[in-house]
Amino acid sequence: MKQQPQVSLVPLGECAALTKAIGTPGFAEASLRFLAQSVLVDTVILFEMRSGKVERTAFASMRSTKKVDRTSSLYAAHFAHLDPNASLVRSVNDHGVIASRLRECDVQDSGYRNVCYLQSGVVDRFSIISGSFENWWALNLYREKESGRFSDDEVGRLSTLCEFAGAAASRHIIIHRHCQPVPIRDYLDRALEDRTDLTRRERHVCREIAKGKTAQEIADDLAIGVTSVITFRRRAYLKLGINKHHQLLELCKSLAN
Repeated sequence: MKQQPQVSLVPLGECAALTKAIGTPGFAEASLRFLAQSVLVDTVILFEMRSGKVERTAFASMRSTKKVDRTSSLYAAHFAHLDPNASLVRSVNDHGVIASRLRECDVQDSGYRNVCYLQSGVVDRFSIISGSFENWWALNLYREKESGRFSDDEVGRLSTLCEFAGAAASRHIIIHRHCQPVPIRDYLDRALEDRTDLTRRERHVCREIAKGKTAQEIADDLAIGVTSVITFRRRAYLKLGINKHHQLLELCKSLAN
């Protein structure tokens, strides 16, 4: 009997989109879309532990980005050292990845459980991990109370996607680690403050775009609609004589020099 070919869990188009997003500000959103083709995931956060310091490299969420931003910042500052992922990386082979799951009932520390699970509404987390004990990274996939915990079948599907998603995260970390910080972030305010033709909101939107934030993240920060953010961006770009993100960075750099 002829064996039927296996059907991919994720369309090739989404695989290509995730690959293209590696090393860009859109990596987390592309990861979320990639995973959503197979399993419901509310939030994706990529953390890196390096030289004793934890950094949130990227994140995207279907829920409140403000809540995710606050909780992930608290985790990085106060609770990462309690994460069992830090010890699991000892079992990772060179350039390999492993998966772990941490439900709210599995968290022993009450402060960690209260801040990172109960207050944030998280009930389950699936992690794809790689690195060494001193330097490691984790791509954390979260489910909130409204979505329920990952089922055994969903955990199986995520395990199947680990190798591809982990390879993408690893490459993104390498690019993020070795690229020099974007100078635009240091002198952006100075570069734009002389542009009196821009309104306060237009300058704010440009500043956040240059920092890598999406239209949705900016809208959440300002408590306005995404369409309003897009309108401010369009008006600002028109006044600045540009139409692309990279042109904004180049323009601000030239203005600051």
